[in-house]
Amino acid sequence: MKMLKKLTLAALVLSLATLTAISCRNGAQAGNQDNTAITTGTENTDFMNEVTVIRDTTMSDGTRAFSVIPSRAVCSVQIDIEVKDGTIRKVRYTGGCSGNTQGVSRLVEGMKITDAIGKLEGIDCGGKGTSCPDQLSKALKLLL
Repeated sequence: MKMLKKLTLAALVLSLATLTAISCRNGAQAGNQDNTAITTGTENTDFMNEVTVIRDTTMSDGTRAFSVIPSRAVCSVQIDIEVKDGTIRKVRYTGGCSGNTQGVSRLVEGMKITDAIGKLEGIDCGGKGTSCPDQLSKALKLLL
């Protein structure tokens, strides 16, 4: 009986992981599987290219904390960025393909904003015309 419960739980976990992967490939946002718009008072009007700023704060040490909602064409639902003196200090994606977004975040930390834009801009994910890295480049452009 215990073995059956373990197999059933493993099958459930595998099913959820598969559904999440399929949703990302189909362009639905994590946590928003019905593909409805996520808004915080400002509607994202350009589905493919625009990011919606939801926070822009400068901390006492001069670090600028900036958060955006990316295009609905990508799987991530929010990107949080910290920048100081033109250098990216931290990037955190909410949603999206975890390994890829963690990798992008770590690679750009310590990089100049303009250098990161040059490397990320125009990256396409599955023919969507944009991607999580491309959306980060669009957000970073707003910080220049």
